Amino acid sequence: MAIDARQENLRLSWEKGDARDPRRQNRFWLGADLVVEVVSEDDPERDTKVKRADYASAGIPEYWIVNPLDNTITVLVLEGTASSAVGTVPCPSSSTGLM
Repeated sequence: MAIDARQENLRLSWEKGDARDPRRQNRFWLGADLVVEVVSEDDPERDTKVKRADYASAGIPEYWIVNPLDNTITVLVLEGTASSAVGTVPCPSSSTGLM
C-alpha cells in the first residue's frame, strides 16, 4: 500500500497494467473518482477543509465527509476548481453499529 504524507482510512482500487495510471503514483488520491474521508477527533479541520482543497486541486469529482463527531455525511462535488457541498445527511444511530 502506498502512503504519502497522509494515512488512508480506506482505499478501494484495482490494478491496471499501465504504469502511467495516476493511481500508481505516490499521491494515492490522484486518479480517484471518489474519496471518502472520515473526520478524526484530533484534527477535524484537516479532514474537512485542508483535504477538501487538496482533493479539489487533484480533480477528484466527488468527495464524501463522514463525520462521527456530529453524525453526518456531507457529499461534495467538484465544480470547476473547488468542491461544493450538495447535501448533508444524518448518519444512522451508533446503536446500529454503523458508526
